[in-house]
Amino acid sequence: MARFWHSWGVSTDDQREVVYREDEPALLVALFRYGVIAPLVERDQSGAVCGRGAVVKLMGEITGRPHHRPGRGPLTLTARTVYSWLHAYRRGGIDALRPRYRKDRGQARVIDAAVLARAVALRHESCRLAHRSARWFSRKSARKAGGNPG
Repeated sequence: MARFWHSWGVSTDDQREVVYREDEPALLVALFRYGVIAPLVERDQSGAVCGRGAVVKLMGEITGRPHHRPGRGPLTLTARTVYSWLHAYRRGGIDALRPRYRKDRGQARVIDAAVLARAVALRHESCRLAHRSARWFSRKSARKAGGNPG
């Protein structure tokens, strides 16, 4: 797993570890994101001195058109998103453009255990009620058809 330490503008005592996904779809997302920010990265690497206006113009071109996200379709981006991807690339390279794992991965996020247990119980009750109703309707229809009431 790619691991990086980010301070995100806080003191060095309060750094957090960020773990990026290493699967192939994550790599495709990273390459897509790099493809979007590539004109800005190339401008940085060329060493050409450009004013703020050139960056704003380039950003307008990037955000002004839809980008085709592999496997998901067209996507329009905001300048904030593009700047965040550029910042991540500058800090950690292509690996930093990979999606991160959620911190709460594998845990229920909203539903507490008691509510979940009650929902499961209601689901089972609903299934029993549905089966009873289906049997009742099949008996009733069999009686109307003159068949065996079962």
